[in-house]
Amino acid sequence: MAAREVVEEVRRVLSLSRSTRTYRQFPPVVRSALEESCWLHVKKLQDFFYGAGDDPGRVLAADYFSPPWSWESDRPELRILGSTGWREKFRDLTMVRSESAPDERPVPAFTCDELAMETMDVVVAFLGALPDHRARWFQGLAPPVTDFRPS
Repeated sequence: MAAREVVEEVRRVLSLSRSTRTYRQFPPVVRSALEESCWLHVKKLQDFFYGAGDDPGRVLAADYFSPPWSWESDRPELRILGSTGWREKFRDLTMVRSESAPDERPVPAFTCDELAMETMDVVVAFLGALPDHRARWFQGLAPPVTDFRPS
């Protein structure tokens, strides 16, 4: 993910977080789509901030630091990374899951707001740790991220 894509992903997560606060008015299928969209965009950001560089074309947060491991040692730990919610929410379709009653299906461990807050904490840490000459690539993030807190 390059800087512009990171900025766009952060904006999507913030927008989805705001939308899910008032989404009770929507039909269940729309609420579910908003929640899943939030999870997917947060997952993309988590892959950027915490992923491994096994794909030569993949850009990671560590690539913006010299040495790369300086970010890896300073970044905050996240509860959501250890959550089974990721695997349960987005595992492949199975007959077992499709045959289970709706109330028996896994419930995500975190709301979109919780996901957004934890992710924004990482974004703020990332922005604060970036070298000045690279921080300006992410300048579109500073105000919306630092002002973000659910009401």
